[in-house]
Amino acid sequence: MKKTILATTAACIFAGSALAADPTMIDAQYVDAPVLHVAPQYATSEVRTPVQSCSQQLVPVGAPSSYVPNVIGGVAGGLLGNTVGKGSGNKAATVAGAIIGTIVGGNLSQPSGTRYENRTVCTTTYQISHNQRPNGYLVTYEFQGRQYTTRTYYRPAGTIRLRVSTSHTVN
Repeated sequence: MKKTILATTAACIFAGSALAADPTMIDAQYVDAPVLHVAPQYATSEVRTPVQSCSQQLVPVGAPSSYVPNVIGGVAGGLLGNTVGKGSGNKAATVAGAIIGTIVGGNLSQPSGTRYENRTVCTTTYQISHNQRPNGYLVTYEFQGRQYTTRTYYRPAGTIRLRVSTSHTVN
């Protein structure tokens, strides 16, 4: 029994001295420090608003363009050139006939006159605006004769609450 009491007492003394010497064992208290300056911080965001504007315009109207008449004209011209050309000029006549046939086929497919029609044409542009919103405060305060600056998400009044840690060493 005496040994158990002696071991328990020794353990308590050892643990107590270890706690007193350990700087991580800290007492925390709260102190209100005077605020010297508060500067609001802002975040900027861009807002794009679509704006549609429409107007009446003359627009050319016709059948959609097709390459089929050009191809048919080129083939017909190439065949005609091949039958006309003789000997070494046969290839040149075939190529010339194909080129001329392509041009003639394309011109024949075009309407004789371009028609125009009044149509409503709309375009979309964007109106850009920049919005600022509060994004915290830079707070300058004084503690123990020195000035410090911190960032908070709220606007402090006249003081700011600080958590102050102190440690004690026993010799």
